[in-house]
Amino acid sequence: ITSLIKPFEKKVNFISSKTENRTAIINDFRSGKIKILVTTTILERGITLKGINICVLGSEHKIFSSSTLIQICGRVGRKKDYPYGEIIYFHNGITLAMIKSYIFLFYMNYKRKRYFDKNKIVEQNCRNNTYEKN
Repeated sequence: ITSLIKPFEKKVNFISSKTENRTAIINDFRSGKIKILVTTTILERGITLKGINICVLGSEHKIFSSSTLIQICGRVGRKKDYPYGEIIYFHNGITLAMIKSYIFLFYMNYKRKRYFDKNKIVEQNCRNNTYEKN
């Protein structure tokens, strides 16, 4: 996959559990030296990255349970100054796990919006790293 992307974006790398210099690659991705990071489910949990979008290739595969997809997609929008992002599933047929993850993520975003509305927090300002009350 990395070799297919490289002609269009030179700042691309790959990471898996077998990658020896994982920390260096993650740091390069954080700093912007790497623009696209192709990864296995190794980064599914325990990492927070600013300003990322997620594409899940082969999301119909049985390895992608609803909880796994939720964890992967949970990497998006975790930073206050970048609370938004895109999540795309590339698949050969929609699975129940994909539907469940979509419903869960939709519901959590709905709850967030209700919280913001209830507390009169202006959501447009989230992109500017400011949450203001009306």
